Amino acid sequence: MSGVQEGTTGVFEDEFSIRKANAKKLASGYTKQKRFMECCYLSFATYLWFTQFIIVARYFVHSGEVNFAHLAWSPLMVFFAMILADFIGGMAHWGLDTWGTPETVLFGKFIRSFREHHVDQVAMTKHDFIETNADTTLPLIPVLLLQRYFLFSANIHGNYEYNIDNENVGRHVFLLTLTIFIAITNEVHKWSHMAKPPALARFLMRCHLILTPRVHRKHHRGNFDISYCITTGWLNGFLDAINFWRLAESVVTALTGALPRANDQKLLGK
Repeated sequence: MSGVQEGTTGVFEDEFSIRKANAKKLASGYTKQKRFMECCYLSFATYLWFTQFIIVARYFVHSGEVNFAHLAWSPLMVFFAMILADFIGGMAHWGLDTWGTPETVLFGKFIRSFREHHVDQVAMTKHDFIETNADTTLPLIPVLLLQRYFLFSANIHGNYEYNIDNENVGRHVFLLTLTIFIAITNEVHKWSHMAKPPALARFLMRCHLILTPRVHRKHHRGNFDISYCITTGWLNGFLDAINFWRLAESVVTALTGALPRANDQKLLGK
């Protein structure tokens, strides 16, 4: 019996040593060049989002075209955008958790942080705002630029100085909500791992408006292969119940021959 216990202890010690070594190696992959690029695209995305938010907000206040229907539809646009943000965040999380390695061309720098998180779950709670959130803003820049193009196009329907009217204002509300919730996905994820998250985060968690630690805990059990949605977490139960992630993996494996989580398991010492 003691021999079995010693053997089990040895396995755990080996896994712990491997994880510790890999955590250090992965953390060292956060370079000055990566930091500089993060500062650039986070700043640009933030500028785009806030200036466009102000334009849309001013429409509601100053245009004179807003009626009760707009005010009634806006919360629905926000709600549906939050659902879509949760799904998009889940897909990105699944993809970066499951496929590739930190050396993968183009995506390796982004994969690195997800692999680091699995070998050291609390490391991200020590990351500052830029390191935590910059990567999620990069893919939003083309979307925000496209929205900006339409905002600054000629307004042929209304009298507002920008191209917002009663036909398209709902789309702008939806898009701004979608992009801000995608942008803060990693911050929300970080809060779910903190021993004492900020007061605002605790309030939003109590209201179930963002991911809660209890919901996210399911992802960190076993092989990190369920409950990938980390924005609101609303879709986790449904997607897990229909076996969505295994079905998606079977499609990728059939098309590419790649095995899910192969690199992740190696880094975890399994």
